[in-house]
Amino acid sequence: MSEDHTKHVHSYETRVSFVKDHNHWMLGVSGTPRPLPDRDHSHMVSGRTTFDAGHFHTYSVSTGPSVRVSSTEHIHYYEGETSVAEAHTHSFKDRTERAPYNERAPYNEY
Repeated sequence: MSEDHTKHVHSYETRVSFVKDHNHWMLGVSGTPRPLPDRDHSHMVSGRTTFDAGHFHTYSVSTGPSVRVSSTEHIHYYEGETSVAEAHTHSFKDRTERAPYNERAPYNEY
Protein backbone atom coordinates (compact mmCIF):
# COMPACT_ATOMS: atom_id res chain seq x y z
CA MET A 1 0.00 0.00 0.00
CA SER A 2 1.43 3.40 -0.94
CA GLU A 3 1.37 6.46 1.28
CA ASP A 4 -1.01 9.34 0.55
CA HIS A 5 1.47 12.22 0.24
CA THR A 6 -1.35 14.73 -0.16
CA LYS A 7 -1.86 14.53 3.60
CA HIS A 8 1.69 15.38 4.73
CA VAL A 9 2.90 18.20 7.00
CA HIS A 10 6.27 19.94 7.51
CA SER A 11 8.08 20.83 10.71
CA TYR A 12 9.74 24.23 11.05
CA GLU A 13 12.13 25.98 13.43
CA THR A 14 12.72 29.68 12.79
CA ARG A 15 14.41 32.44 14.76
CA VAL A 16 12.68 35.79 14.21
CA SER A 17 14.53 39.09 13.74
CA PHE A 18 16.35 40.73 16.65
CA VAL A 19 14.30 43.74 17.84
CA LYS A 20 14.42 45.72 21.10
CA ASP A 21 17.35 43.66 22.43
CA HIS A 22 15.71 40.24 22.02
CA ASN A 23 14.31 37.69 19.61
CA HIS A 24 12.01 34.66 19.72
CA TRP A 25 11.71 31.24 18.09
CA MET A 26 8.85 29.85 16.01
CA LEU A 27 8.61 26.07 16.40
CA GLY A 28 5.91 23.81 15.09
CA VAL A 29 4.30 21.75 12.38
CA SER A 30 2.52 23.18 9.34
CA GLY A 31 -1.08 22.56 8.46
CA THR A 32 -2.02 19.95 5.85
CA PRO A 33 -1.68 20.81 2.14
CA ARG A 34 -3.85 23.51 0.58
CA PRO A 35 -4.36 23.19 -3.18
CA LEU A 36 -2.72 25.58 -5.65
CA PRO A 37 -2.98 25.67 -9.47
CA ASP A 38 -0.90 23.25 -11.54
CA ARG A 39 -1.34 20.37 -9.07
CA ASP A 40 0.85 22.10 -6.47
CA HIS A 41 0.13 23.02 -2.86
CA SER A 42 1.02 25.29 0.07
CA HIS A 43 0.68 25.01 3.85
CA MET A 44 -0.27 27.34 6.69
CA VAL A 45 2.45 28.07 9.23
CA SER A 46 0.86 29.54 12.34
CA GLY A 47 1.25 29.60 16.09
CA ARG A 48 2.83 31.46 18.95
CA THR A 49 6.50 32.35 19.38
CA THR A 50 8.54 31.38 22.41
CA PHE A 51 8.02 33.52 25.51
CA ASP A 52 11.02 35.86 25.77
CA ALA A 53 11.55 39.31 27.30
CA GLY A 54 8.24 38.95 29.13
CA HIS A 55 5.99 38.41 26.09
CA PHE A 56 5.20 36.35 22.98
CA HIS A 57 3.88 37.06 19.48
CA THR A 58 1.51 35.18 17.19
CA TYR A 59 2.07 34.51 13.48
CA SER A 60 0.12 33.06 10.56
CA VAL A 61 1.36 32.88 6.97
CA SER A 62 0.92 30.69 3.94
CA THR A 63 4.00 29.06 2.47
CA GLY A 64 4.96 29.37 -1.14
CA PRO A 65 4.56 26.43 -3.54
CA SER A 66 6.59 23.25 -3.16
CA VAL A 67 10.28 23.23 -4.10
CA ARG A 68 11.78 19.85 -4.96
CA VAL A 69 15.06 19.19 -3.16
CA SER A 70 15.46 15.57 -4.29
CA SER A 71 13.56 13.02 -6.33
CA THR A 72 11.57 12.08 -3.23
CA GLU A 73 11.39 15.22 -1.05
CA HIS A 74 10.32 18.87 -1.14
CA ILE A 75 10.29 22.01 1.05
CA HIS A 76 8.40 25.32 1.15
CA TYR A 77 9.62 28.87 1.77
CA TYR A 78 7.71 31.31 3.95
CA GLU A 79 8.12 34.81 5.34
CA GLY A 80 6.12 37.35 7.28
CA GLU A 81 5.80 39.43 10.40
CA THR A 82 4.59 38.58 13.88
CA SER A 83 1.73 40.25 15.69
CA VAL A 84 2.41 43.39 17.73
CA ALA A 85 3.37 42.90 21.39
CA GLU A 86 5.07 45.39 23.69
CA ALA A 87 4.88 47.99 20.86
CA HIS A 88 6.93 46.02 18.29
CA THR A 89 6.89 43.17 15.77
CA HIS A 90 9.51 40.76 14.44
CA SER A 91 10.04 39.70 10.83
CA PHE A 92 10.94 36.17 9.74
CA LYS A 93 11.99 34.35 6.57
CA ASP A 94 12.83 30.65 6.38
CA ARG A 95 11.94 27.27 4.88
CA THR A 96 10.18 24.19 6.15
CA GLU A 97 11.89 20.89 6.76
CA ARG A 98 11.70 18.18 4.08
CA ALA A 99 8.62 16.05 3.40
CA PRO A 100 7.82 13.39 0.77
CA TYR A 101 7.35 14.51 -2.83
CA ASN A 102 5.03 12.76 -5.25
CA GLU A 103 4.60 14.42 -8.64
CA ARG A 104 1.44 12.39 -9.28
CA ALA A 105 -0.26 13.48 -6.05
CA PRO A 106 -3.53 15.28 -6.90
CA TYR A 107 -3.06 18.18 -4.49
CA ASN A 108 -5.81 20.16 -6.18
CA GLU A 109 -8.42 17.40 -6.13
CA TYR A 110 -9.85 17.28 -2.59
